[in-house]
Amino acid sequence: MKLAWFIISIIPMPFIFSFLDSLQSGFNFSLIAVVGYVLLAGILSTKIQPLLILFMSAIPIVISLYLAPFYVIPPNARSH
Repeated sequence: MKLAWFIISIIPMPFIFSFLDSLQSGFNFSLIAVVGYVLLAGILSTKIQPLLILFMSAIPIVISLYLAPFYVIPPNARSH
């Protein structure tokens, strides 16, 4: 269970959501995926120490901040 939580925790979900959102317009299913991810990560983290959860939350944020300038298209740069 800890291994599954670790794998889920290092997925850069903020980046994935922003990337999918920049590719689509209107309602998309990336919001549903994010809600499912949050529920799964919450269920898996019930037996994990809070300090470790906080530390592991920083890793996907740093990965997302690194990847975003390369792959996420700003809203004003989209071609219509």
